Amino acid sequence: MLTIRLNYFLETYDILEEEQAGFRKGMPTSILFLKHVHAIKAGFNSKKSTLAFPDDFQGEYDTICRKRLLKVEEDWC
Repeated sequence: MLTIRLNYFLETYDILEEEQAGFRKGMPTSILFLKHVHAIKAGFNSKKSTLAFPDDFQGEYDTICRKRLLKVEEDWC
């Protein structure tokens, strides 16, 4: 239920960047992957360097204080 409320809050107040995906409805991580592949190919074709910084944020919010998160949500709504 927390995930549903948090997603609703983030989408309603347009807090997320357009590039954030993976957990958003209609925004699978494959879309971002394809954007990166396209950028790499475009750079390669124009003889430019490409820098990639892979990172895995899975579990990043497992230790978040849920009470504080709900308080922030209440204050914004």
